[in-house]
Amino acid sequence: MEAPSGAGASSSTKRQRRAPAAPPLGADEHAARVARVAAAQDGLEEISNEVSTRILELERDANVRRAPLYATRREALGALPQFWATALANHPVCAAFVSERDQEILEYLTDLRVDEQEDITSGYRITLKFGANPFFANETLHKELRFSDDDGDTSEASTIAWKAGEAPSADGGAGADGGGGGGGDGGGGKRSHDDLVAEAPPPAPTFLLALLSTGDDAHADFLDEEADALCDAIKDELWPNPLRYYELGVELGAAE
Repeated sequence: MEAPSGAGASSSTKRQRRAPAAPPLGADEHAARVARVAAAQDGLEEISNEVSTRILELERDANVRRAPLYATRREALGALPQFWATALANHPVCAAFVSERDQEILEYLTDLRVDEQEDITSGYRITLKFGANPFFANETLHKELRFSDDDGDTSEASTIAWKAGEAPSADGGAGADGGGGGGGDGGGGKRSHDDLVAEAPPPAPTFLLALLSTGDDAHADFLDEEADALCDAIKDELWPNPLRYYELGVELGAAE
């Protein structure tokens, strides 16, 4: 008579897979083995630290070698129309922040650069250079991020010097005081839709405000994580090869 293939077979399989219990270790042997593991771990960490040090040395050397190539690139792309505006609008992270208001402002963006601190690890600075424009008086806007084990991560950014009537409402823009007086019918009457639209502050340039946000200023509508993600995308993806995103924009424009 055949043996049933149910619970008995399953129980047998479980017994076959059970690993034998390890013999107990004496206190001295246990301590010795832990010490060996700790010594091996110390050796691994020493190697990792040595690798990190060498990588930083290579990065510092690479930045010195990159500098003249960045200068050549800057000179060449200066003649390409709307280079940085196009590149930003076609980078997936940056594009998510670029509003219609930003598009108008970025038409005047003539240069963008990223400069790392000499030691690589303590931070970097993003600088945007603008030609004369109807929106603000600044020739440059910057965001600097600083990293420190002792003081924590901090940031500092330019304050936009908006021209009259150009500041978004969060910065006390046009129409923020509510105005007064009546309409064209002689006082106290309702103002027309066109009058209200004319007095409304311009929409916020979300890319610029996110980029310049430091978490404790007038631009603090954006979470630190969002601002950091935007800055990191510019530093790590856009800045090393902006031509990739510019050409994507040119191809899309040609296809339309």
